[in-house]
Amino acid sequence: MSDRLAAMETFVRVVDGGSFSAAAKSTGVSQPHVSKIVAGLEKRLGARLLNRTTRHITATEAGLAFYERCKAALTAIDDAETEARIGQGAIRGLLRINTSAMAGSALVLPAILAFRESHPGVRIEVAVDDRRIDPVQEGVDLIVRSGQLTDSTLVARRAGFAPLVLVAAPAYLVGRPAPATVKDLEDHAVVLIGRNRGPFDLRSPDRSGAIHTARIDGPVAVGNALLARDACLAGAGIAFLPRFFGDDLIAAGRLVEILPDFTMPRLEINLVHPFGRAPPRKVGAFIDLAIALWRREGWVEE
Repeated sequence: MSDRLAAMETFVRVVDGGSFSAAAKSTGVSQPHVSKIVAGLEKRLGARLLNRTTRHITATEAGLAFYERCKAALTAIDDAETEARIGQGAIRGLLRINTSAMAGSALVLPAILAFRESHPGVRIEVAVDDRRIDPVQEGVDLIVRSGQLTDSTLVARRAGFAPLVLVAAPAYLVGRPAPATVKDLEDHAVVLIGRNRGPFDLRSPDRSGAIHTARIDGPVAVGNALLARDACLAGAGIAFLPRFFGDDLIAAGRLVEILPDFTMPRLEINLVHPFGRAPPRKVGAFIDLAIALWRREGWVEE
């Protein structure tokens, strides 16, 4: 196993440095030895990992995929060794988080600020990306996403459910009556959100518990709640937003809540990691703090 790890580390250094000589210099071995290690890797894997020219070395498609996996694995090993040395002392190291634009600004950033107060030895990197990613391939420790978990190979901790609120800009309502019932939404432009971005059926109870239904559609469809919020503020129509993303704008008068006497759906918020039942301490500690903070502030409900 040690030889395999050494080969992986050498290959990563070749790709990072762009040459066998750079990898040889960083590892303190000869250039022919580095070349021999990479050749042995390619033979064992049965795949060409590098394109070699007289001046440049670049990773092939297979080589790039292998490089990402190697880098993630080596980082995980470094983290494990760091935690073993530290024991139960201060949490240190690098925490890589991937999240959506909406959750990043409204949920993750406040959690990061609170976490840094308790654990100043942890450095945090955040990538904002609305697409689904492979955390191992991209070297990510934690993913914060809305919606249900679809990848059964990952471990999800459900933070709770974020209530949705229906909102519109005052400018949109000028000259048109605000909806009085859920059915009235069919006569309004609704900003659609999500990958499908098509019409959908809404079922919403009123305060008596009676269920009201409507077929929701609209002329504007966007990929995430951040764009939906901006489209709504611009007067494009009515939008469904998580309450933690809309309440400040309602309080400031920039948005108006629509149908407050009806209960809207809730959005599931999950924290996902690839470490199985025993995540690194930095990951587990961040998850615990984030969930406690979000529930205390009322941004998510159990």
